[in-house]
Order: sequence, then structure tokens, then C-alpha cells
Amino acid sequence: MAVTLLEIARIFATKVPGKIDADVLQLLWKTCLVGAGPDGKHTALEAVTIVLDLPPPQPGSMSGLTSVDRVSASDPKSALALQRLVQAAVWFLGENANYAASEYAWESATPPGTALMMLDADKMVAAASSRNPTLAGALTRLQRCAFSGSWEVRIVAAQALATMAIRSGEPYRLQIYEFLHALALGGVQSQFSERKFSNGEDQGASGTGLGSFISPVLKILDEMYRAQDELIRDMRTHDNNKQEWTDEELKKLYETHEKLLDFVSLFCYVPRAKYLPLGPTSAKLIDIYRNRHNMCFFWSK
Repeated sequence: MAVTLLEIARIFATKVPGKIDADVLQLLWKTCLVGAGPDGKHTALEAVTIVLDLPPPQPGSMSGLTSVDRVSASDPKSALALQRLVQAAVWFLGENANYAASEYAWESATPPGTALMMLDADKMVAAASSRNPTLAGALTRLQRCAFSGSWEVRIVAAQALATMAIRSGEPYRLQIYEFLHALALGGVQSQFSERKFSNGEDQGASGTGLGSFISPVLKILDEMYRAQDELIRDMRTHDNNKQEWTDEELKKLYETHEKLLDFVSLFCYVPRAKYLPLGPTSAKLIDIYRNRHNMCFFWSK
């Protein structure tokens, strides 16, 4: 059933983009993703990326009428419809890639300090691809869209990348952080300029224009990494000196945890009961503070 629905979605998106509503298409994708089972999630997510590979409608050309891989229409309305489908696909990837890949930061065993030791870009990409090809593939697609898409597509791609950065463990979070940082500075343009990536959108823009959105995302990621660094140092100090954590120290840690949770929730949904912006090593200390003060996680803001 899922395969049939994916084929229907593909035909509508590739041949008659103006005849299917983006919300309906997303519903089809979601239905297939949920119904595909663990082994079929990667295939279901790959079906979404077909839309990102579609070439733009060719005015005055009938080639699209004979190929399922090319949009059949040749008018501005069809071009606009295609752009809306691309935006829908980009948003869907960002919102559902972690689910499809079964990769969540709150379920990751990767220590927070690992991020700071993986500064070599090639090693980082290799580690990401080998650990979870599904998430790595979605990440690559979104990076291309954030660079080469139209303004509307780029902003949705940046939002999708922010969602993935917050929800993913390492090395994906740091990989996205490095990309967004380069994108904000415009340095990523030279990285892609000699490649022919296309998602059917304008690639001639000289700048991304995403600085105003990317800056707050980078700021919260900076805060998270800085707080993780500080926690690691404090834990080492306490372990080396065989010191117990004071209530004041635990209070500061808990307040930092809550503050970062509030910031993260501004960008996307995360389960407050499970999400640990300071990393998995903070869980025990936070629980100690809550138990001392008879607090429960669902009392959080």
C-alpha cells in the first residue's frame, strides 16, 4: 500500500504539480513513512527527495509531456506550483528526517565532548554517512537547497537544518553548525559553485540572504556547546577532587538546562522530559536536583 501511495504522489508531483495540494502531498508522504515500517523508512524518505530533483518547467517545450521525470506544464502557474511542492518537500525532510532515520539527540549515546574533537570536515561527513546513511542523505539534500534554492526554498531549508541540528546527536549537529556558519558568512558559495546541484530553482543568487535567521540558530548552538564544555570541565574537577556537587552548583546547572530548553523550543518541538541540551551526562545531576527539591519534569515551563 505504501509503495502504491508513493507512486501516486510521484506521478502527481512530477507530471501535474498544479493538480495536487502541498498539504495533501505531505499527508501522503507521512502516511507512507509511518506505514513503511523500520526497513521501509529510508525508501519512503527518498521518495520525498524526488521533488527536489525536478527541473523547472520549460516554457514552450513539450518534452515534459513525454517524460515522467519532467514537469508537464510550461506556464508560470506550474512553476509556482512546483516551487510550493519543493518547499513542502524541504519542510517535510526537516520535520521527519530524524524519525525516518531513528536518530534523536535524546536517545544518542554520543558524549557531548565528541563534537569538539571532530573538527576535520571530511572525517565528520564520513562518520555521519557511515553511522546513519538515511539522516546523512537528508542532510546533504537540505544543504543543497539552502544554497541553491530560491529565497523561499532557502529559508525553509535553513529552518529544516535548524530543526535537524537541534534534534540530532553528533556528528550531525556539528556538521550542520559548520554549514550554517559558512552559509551565514557566504563562504559556502565557493564550495558549491563548481558543482551542478539543481532542485528546479534559481541558482544565480550571489548571496543567501539568510543571516537574520541563521544568527539566532548559531547563537543557541553556541550556547549549548559552551554549556557542555563547562559541564565537562566541572565534572572532571569534581571527579579529580572527589567532591560532591553542592546544591548551588546543581541549581545553576538546572537553570542552564531549563534556559536552553526554552531557547530550543523556539525553533522546533522537542520532548522536554527527554531532551538534554547539556548532553546525556547531565541527566543524573539534573535528576539529583529535582529529587532534592521534590520537582517533576512536567512542572517545567
